[in-house]
Amino acid sequence: MKRMRRRSPTQARARATIDDVLAAAARIMERDGYDALTTNRVARIAGVSVGTLYQYFESKEAIVAALQNRHFEKMGRPLLARMQELSRAPLDEYISEIASLFRSSELLNSRLSKRLLAVPLHDKPSAVVRLEQQLVETLYDYLVRLAPHAEADLLRIRIFIVVQTTEALIISTSQQRPRGLTRQRFTNELATLVMRYLGPSLMPSP
Repeated sequence: MKRMRRRSPTQARARATIDDVLAAAARIMERDGYDALTTNRVARIAGVSVGTLYQYFESKEAIVAALQNRHFEKMGRPLLARMQELSRAPLDEYISEIASLFRSSELLNSRLSKRLLAVPLHDKPSAVVRLEQQLVETLYDYLVRLAPHAEADLLRIRIFIVVQTTEALIISTSQQRPRGLTRQRFTNELATLVMRYLGPSLMPSP
């Protein structure tokens, strides 16, 4: 597996250098995209030498991988916190609010997020994978409290599909959407889709 960093940021100066490099990479990605990012340009904007940059990151890809993980971990925190706040809400309110959160959150809608998700690296960022797992667990805990009779494995599978589908739909509609599909209408349609798909899993067995 490719290493993301060559040295551990054990000192304040090293941590500051890494922060500067990632901030510079974020500026380039947000403004000009992945193809415009080079280690030389990152080093120049960060105010460090290329040699210093290579002490911590072995390649352009390693910089972007580290930026992806930092960015999506940060962006996911308020989403998870809000889901926890809604843990006692009625089901229809909960699903509608979560759909709205997903649609409006910077996690998937900011320019930097979109460009980082579109980077042609081999694997999905590990922070995104962890966030998806946390979302599945948070939704599962909420739904199983409403329907303790629900079949656990089936419920987890359906929640996983909901999370993956929602993510894909938001990314897709951020790039193209049919006429008339406003943000509010998208949120309503997404909430309807989720309710109709998960609903049968919450009903008692006959």
